[in-house]
Amino acid sequence: MSDSQEIKILVVEDTPLCQRVMGLSIKAAGYLYDIASTGDKALELFFQNHYDIIFMDVGLPDISGLEVAAKIRKFSVEIPIIVLTAYSDDIYKSQAQQLALDDFVIKPITAETCAVLINQFVCKKKCNSPLLKNEKKIVNDSTT
Repeated sequence: MSDSQEIKILVVEDTPLCQRVMGLSIKAAGYLYDIASTGDKALELFFQNHYDIIFMDVGLPDISGLEVAAKIRKFSVEIPIIVLTAYSDDIYKSQAQQLALDDFVIKPITAETCAVLINQFVCKKKCNSPLLKNEKKIVNDSTT
């Protein structure tokens, strides 16, 4: 995967502003992406396409993002799933760990954090993302 255009990302997010921010961040880094606003749409897209990484919001209108992630995990243990949430509740973190999800990020997520996560879980230093300035593990983007 030396060419960033080969990387395809699924963003599962129901909030239009968050969709736009994630989409702009991913597009600026040169990656391809799809956006799902519901858990059902996320599963539909997952089974119809190949994705290299999934950014999964917890609070979806139809089904919990963690439930969607659990269904995806049954079919693929390799695909990185990054949990996105506005809540820093330890219960969500615990559930994400039990499902063997790859990271847990408190929203809002920055373009740099997005690029670092993609590099960390997908590129493995083979990609050249213009947004990647430091290579560090991002656990939480929140300042609260």
